[in-house]
Amino acid sequence: MGGFACPCGSGFRDGPDFAPHKGHLISDQDFEDFQQAQQAGKWNVAYWHVKATVWQCPACSRLHFHPNRDTGPVPTFAPEAEAAGLLRSVWGEEWKRSLRARWEDSSGSGNVWWGDTGTKEGDNGFVELSSWEDVEKLYYEVFRRLSGARRLRSALLQRYDRVDRNKPQNLHYWSFESAQWGKHLLLGCKGCGNTIVEAAFAVAGVPLDYEEVDYSADSPTRARLLEVNPLGQVPALVLSDGSVLTESLAILQYLDDLKPNANLIPKGDATRKHFYRWAVFLVAAVYPTFTYGDEPEKWVADAAGAKMLRESTDAHRKAAWQQVEAAAGGRWFLGERFSALDLYITVMTRWRPGRKWFEANTPRLVAIAEKAAAIPEVAAVLARNFG
Repeated sequence: MGGFACPCGSGFRDGPDFAPHKGHLISDQDFEDFQQAQQAGKWNVAYWHVKATVWQCPACSRLHFHPNRDTGPVPTFAPEAEAAGLLRSVWGEEWKRSLRARWEDSSGSGNVWWGDTGTKEGDNGFVELSSWEDVEKLYYEVFRRLSGARRLRSALLQRYDRVDRNKPQNLHYWSFESAQWGKHLLLGCKGCGNTIVEAAFAVAGVPLDYEEVDYSADSPTRARLLEVNPLGQVPALVLSDGSVLTESLAILQYLDDLKPNANLIPKGDATRKHFYRWAVFLVAAVYPTFTYGDEPEKWVADAAGAKMLRESTDAHRKAAWQQVEAAAGGRWFLGERFSALDLYITVMTRWRPGRKWFEANTPRLVAIAEKAAAIPEVAAVLARNFG
């Protein structure tokens, strides 16, 4: 972050942190060039070659004008009358801020910042923290407050691991434009059932924002998940009108209605009834074995009962998967045509009882999963969720 010395004797800061005394000017003759550069993603042209930058001294209200194409002296203009705050947002304190959080495993440090970090006025801040849990907790507290007040432009939560410090995990991303103009927000947990939904949206080519949550009882994101889905489960899809869809098959039906040409669900042929039979079988017969088997102590009173429930659900799941194996139709589960069933199989065969069991007992399902995993859009989703 740089700064300026004003002729009045005061100094003030510069920087890309949404300062209320900094603005951007575009000549009317260049305005369409600026728009075209933005639309084409040529940010360097838009920012450095078309627009100019102006600062207003907070002490004396002088304007400091800097055409970015000129590296010469910065002209200053003194107002004839009181003119403080010329460059503040037209929305006042209601301006939409950015929220960012960053954590580095290697240094054991992180920070959360939002809005104009150079002022103590209004809802702005910069906080350095020494635990990942505190970074995550504060990030979601600020996110809920600003988004609820409609003062948030975008939010990003990143974690840099020890292995690759140059490639962060984007654990949560949200933008006002996405919510405003019809994009969807999926709440999910890495590697869980939301992976099926993510893959389906990717195959259909429908943009999707993602928010990482942890459904564990002591998780700092548990309250956020319960706000969206009182059952506390993922996936949960927030639509552009604020309404919520849960349950993976319901979400896939919605997506198929939205993008029928993606052919996620068969239409008007004999495979349609087979699709629904086996899709419902997966969500009603196989999926509950995880609901009750993952945390059996939630459902029974003692450790012996929990052990029996875990063992019985594991055995039931294996038997159910062998029924699915027997029904597999060929190249894809329904034969020659791809469907969302293949996405279910691709993701769920990465769960218990484990890949070695599936390879030994359900070779046709493994072959389907490998073909689907080779689809570029699906491969990217699997890489994010399973590494």
